[in-house]
Amino acid sequence: MKKALLLLALLNVCFVVFSQETEETEEIKQETKQVKRTTQNEIRFGIHLPLFFVPEFSYERTMKKNFGLGVSAGPWLLQTVDAGEAAVYIKPYGRYYFFKPFFIEANTVLANVMHDSLSSWDIVYGMGLAPGAKFFLRNNWTVEIDLGAGFLFGYSYSLGDPAMYFFCTISFGKQF
Repeated sequence: MKKALLLLALLNVCFVVFSQETEETEEIKQETKQVKRTTQNEIRFGIHLPLFFVPEFSYERTMKKNFGLGVSAGPWLLQTVDAGEAAVYIKPYGRYYFFKPFFIEANTVLANVMHDSLSSWDIVYGMGLAPGAKFFLRNNWTVEIDLGAGFLFGYSYSLGDPAMYFFCTISFGKQF
């Protein structure tokens, strides 16, 4: 009889101990709900400053909580290189979000450039950095601004200086 009562008491203690939820499990459940609610894809439409008629279309995929990969494309009407104009560019990038709205972006640029002197099209490439901020609005809408610059490799102005590209963009996007 004593063994049976002791066994029942031990089972009762085990059930009571395992049935209690700690604060850690509640926090884990809340974090899991937040992770499930976050969206991983974003499509944006941006305009380059200071002229508002130069559009940019972007897609970004959030890989981790503070890192994302994306690509932007559009006409490159403001950029002149060696008396030529770039017609179209593609800009793959990676972003690291270090504070809530702020990020640093490392990007590469592939652009199609026409030389006025040769009347031929060349593809140029470059690498650059851009700091920026992304603000989250209601219903997964976002607004972001970034300002960046970079070097075009294997290409230079007629004076021998390295070619550079600059951009300042305001973008409006939707996460899904």
